[in-house]
Amino acid sequence: MKSLLDLPKKTTVFLQLILVLFFSCSLYFYLQEDNVSIQLQQLQIRLMEKEHRVTRTEAQLRQYKNALATRPDILNVSGEIQWEKVDFFWKNISFRELLHRLDGVYARERTFTLETFTLEKSKKDRNNTDSTAISNLTDRREDEVGFKLKGYYLCLCQ
Repeated sequence: MKSLLDLPKKTTVFLQLILVLFFSCSLYFYLQEDNVSIQLQQLQIRLMEKEHRVTRTEAQLRQYKNALATRPDILNVSGEIQWEKVDFFWKNISFRELLHRLDGVYARERTFTLETFTLEKSKKDRNNTDSTAISNLTDRREDEVGFKLKGYYLCLCQ
C-alpha cells in the first residue's frame, strides 16, 4: 500500500541540501569579497591622503633647510628655530576673497606652517539701543560665521 504522501528519496533531499549549502556559501563569499574590496578602496584612499601629507611635510622640511642655509639669523641663541604664532579670523568673506587671503598668507617670504583651518561661529556682544530699561539690561549676542586659521611663521628676525 502506498502512503498518501509521496516522500522524496533520501538521495534527492541530500542533493538539495548540498545545493542549498553550496549556494549559501557562494553568496557569503561573494558578499564578503564585495565588503573586502570596499574596505581596500577606503584603505587606498587613506593611504593616498597620508602619502600626500608626507609629501607636503617633506616639501616644508626642504623649505626649512633652505631657509636655514640661506638665513642663519633665524636661529636664536640656543640654536633653535624661532616661530611666530598667528591666528586669523575672517568673517563674512566671499570664496574669492578667502582664496586671495590664503594666497597672501602663503605668498610672504617667510615660511608658513598650518596648524588648523576651520569654519567657526564666534559670538559678538552687542548692547541693545532701545530706550526701555528692561531692554537695556539685556545683551544680545550676534553670531558671526567665519574662517579661523591658526599657524606659525618662521621668524626671520633676532
